[in-house]
Amino acid sequence: MMNWFTRKRRVVVIELHGMLAARRGTLSTATMAPVIAAAFRAAHGRPVVLDIDSPGGSPVQSDGIARLIRRHAGETGSAVHAVINEVGASGGYWLACAAD
Repeated sequence: MMNWFTRKRRVVVIELHGMLAARRGTLSTATMAPVIAAAFRAAHGRPVVLDIDSPGGSPVQSDGIARLIRRHAGETGSAVHAVINEVGASGGYWLACAAD
């Protein structure tokens, strides 16, 4: 018999920290696509948390990342929750709007 406390529940967290732009070292659809896909695969239908700390940036990248999140959430049936840390301005807020 397995006790309820012998198995730890895991929460899948996607860190979205930094400027949104289509250049190296920033958050972009190119850099985040594999991270988002892996996170939703690992969630196995459980909720995914967006950990946001971003001053914003490119509206194109903000929309692209938000669309990726919504597409994977729809495909896997995972709920999406957003947490804004210090900064969630502009595109950072846009990312939070991708949550349920």
